[in-house]
Amino acid sequence: MIFGVSDQLRVQGLMNPESVVEELAKICREDIFPPIVPLLDTIAFDNGRRIVVLDVDGKRPPYRTHDGRFYLRIGAEKREIARSELSNWLDEIRPLAF
Repeated sequence: MIFGVSDQLRVQGLMNPESVVEELAKICREDIFPPIVPLLDTIAFDNGRRIVVLDVDGKRPPYRTHDGRFYLRIGAEKREIARSELSNWLDEIRPLAF
């Protein structure tokens, strides 16, 4: 994910990218279970604008928020997953072995 870029893909930059990095790290550490280790980078352009890039290696999905909700992202949209959908999805990706 890239922060500081408009929906029209124009680099707008961030006023305080350091605080964005801190907040993203906090969310990944405290608000997602199991916690994920983000790769965060601040990129500066010649015009002085700075953006933040977030990359996560999601090897252990599904992830849930601290209040027990699960979300699914499809393209630019995200929506909460119903328990039945979550159960079906888990059955597909983690088949039982006997």
